[in-house]
Order: sequence, then C-alpha cells, then structure tokens
Amino acid sequence: MTTSHTAHSLDGKLAKLEDIMRPMERALIGYSGGVDSAMLAVAAQRVLGEGAICVTADSESYASGELERAQEITNPCLKQGEKQMDKSKAVIGADAKFVGTISNVKSIEIEGVVEADLKAEKLSIGASGKFVGEVNSDLVVIGGSYDGTMRAGSIWATQTAQIAGEIHYQSLQMDRGAALNCRVVHNWEDPVVVGEPEAEEPVAETEAEPEAKQ
Repeated sequence: MTTSHTAHSLDGKLAKLEDIMRPMERALIGYSGGVDSAMLAVAAQRVLGEGAICVTADSESYASGELERAQEITNPCLKQGEKQMDKSKAVIGADAKFVGTISNVKSIEIEGVVEADLKAEKLSIGASGKFVGEVNSDLVVIGGSYDGTMRAGSIWATQTAQIAGEIHYQSLQMDRGAALNCRVVHNWEDPVVVGEPEAEEPVAETEAEPEAKQ
C-alpha cells in the first residue's frame, strides 16, 4: 500500500514538473548524474525534446567518480547533444548560477551569474547579469558586469555596463554611463583567438569620458 502511494505521488510530481516546463521553448539543465538532476533531465527531454540541453560542469569540488558516472550515462547522447548545441540559443536566468565551460553555443543570454570560459557567436550580458571568465565571441553586448579576458569582433557596452579585466576588440561602442576599468587592446586586422599567444599590440588605457551613442 505504501509503495503504491509513493508511486502515485512521484507520478504526480513528475506531471507537475512537466506542466511547468511545457511553456518553455528551451531549457539548460545542470546535470550531475544524481537522481534529482537525472529526473529533471528526463522530464525536460520528454517535454522539450531537442530544446532540452544538459550540461555537467567539472570542478575541484566535483568528485571524479561522479563525473565519470555522469559521462557514462550520457555518452550515447553526446554527439547528438553537440549538434543541438551548435544551433541553439541558451539562456541563463536571473536566479541561476553556472560554473564551468560553455562552448559551441550560437547565442547565449545571461541574466544570472556565470563563472566560465565561453566560446559563442553572440554573447549578451543583461543588466542583472554577472560574468567572470574568458570570452571568445564575434559579438558581445554588455549591459551588466564583466570581469575577465575578452576577445571579440564587436563589443557594445551599454549605459549600465561595468567592465573590468582586459578586452581585445575590432569594433567598440560605448554608451554614456558605461564604466570601463580595464585594459583595452585594439586588434583590427588580427583578432586574438583563445589558446593562441597574444601578439604585441599597442595598449590604450581608457580614462576618457565615453562617447554617447548616436
């Protein structure tokens, strides 16, 4: 009798979870290999199909045995998942925090907290977003906080941007109010790619009042 009641209770919780996910077009699931995240991943896959992407972040606090187990479970889907990521748009919500590596993402919007190395065609950091780490992207729009080393084709710092660290760019646009407390390197013909040695380029420390957006 107890077993039957528990089964019905779990079915009800799963149905409720799927109802919550149903209005979503896409979801990024933090998958550890444990029971809770596995259940969430299964529910997301059932409801969203290719719109559900699971990620596992490797860190010093994550036991190697648990990482290996998570990889064993997901290995059959890795190649398919990589193809999905190539065409995906990921969103890190305002209440979310992600730590790890993000790659092969076409576009990503960040409203929460991210500590990562990132490769993407387009990165957008919203006003509530905070990003710490290394970025390699074609286009970056910064409306929140960034601290790290960034290499980008075009960077747009909006009026709420707070930038620290070092940025390498081909094109830079700043709105009045944007704060750049960082090293700025202009690489017009040869943008630096993550992993390559940095070329000797003129360095300009910016302290001047930023120009207003036309």
